[in-house]
Amino acid sequence: MQGNYLILEATNGREGLEVAMMQVPDIIITDIMMPELDGLSLCKLIKKHPLLSHIPVIMLTSKTEEADKISGLEAGADDFLTKPFLATELVLKIKNWLTTRIRLQEKYLSPLNPFSPDALQEENMDAKFIQNVRDTIQLNLDDEGFSVVELSQKVGFSRSQLHRKLSALTGKGPNEIIRSMRLENAKQLLEQKAAMYLKLPIDAALTLLPILSNVLKINSESPRVMCLIKPNIAINNSKSNNIL
Repeated sequence: MQGNYLILEATNGREGLEVAMMQVPDIIITDIMMPELDGLSLCKLIKKHPLLSHIPVIMLTSKTEEADKISGLEAGADDFLTKPFLATELVLKIKNWLTTRIRLQEKYLSPLNPFSPDALQEENMDAKFIQNVRDTIQLNLDDEGFSVVELSQKVGFSRSQLHRKLSALTGKGPNEIIRSMRLENAKQLLEQKAAMYLKLPIDAALTLLPILSNVLKINSESPRVMCLIKPNIAINNSKSNNIL
C-alpha cells in the first residue's frame, strides 16, 4: 500500500482524530479497541464533525463479535473488515470506496451552478455544507474582491480545510468553484442581454451581434485539466496492521 497511498498513522483514537482534523484524509481505517478514544467513539465524532463527516470509515472487527458490527453501524461506520483479513481485501475495499466517492462528486458538484435548481434535497451534513458554499458565493458574485479567504471565513474553515473538503466532495477546489460560478453567472447575464438586443431594430442588432458573439466565446466554460494524485488514507494502528 505504501507505493500507492500516502499512509497517515496514529497510535490511539484521540491522536487519530487530531491527524484527521489536520490532514482530512480520504479514508479512515480504525480498530474498535484503542486507548484513550475507542473506534466507536472516534467514528461518532467523525460523522458529526462538519469537516470530516464525508470521510468513509472502515472499522476492524472480531469474527466472533457480531455485536461489534451493530455498534459500528450505530456509530456511523461505512464498512467493516473482519480480523484476520488479507491485505488484498483491504485494498479492494479502499478502491471501491474511492470509486464511490467519484460518483458522489458528480452529485455534489451539480448544485454549485448558480442557475441550477436547489437540487440537494438531502438533510445530511455534507449537503448542508455544499448549500452553504453555494449560497455564500452567490451572495458575493458581484464582489470582485471575494476570494477563497473570505469564503473560508464565512463557512468557518481554514483555507486548507476548505480546499480538502470541497475537493473530496466535488473534485474541485474553492478557487475553481468560485471562478466557475462567476463565469456561469456572466454567461447567463450575457445571454439575457443578447435576447434583449434581438428585440432592437435590425440595423442596431446587426451592429451589436459581433461584439456579443466574441464576449460569449470568451466567457464560455474553460477546458478542464485532470491531475492524478495519490489519495490520502489515515490508519489508526492496531494489532492487524502488521499484515499490510
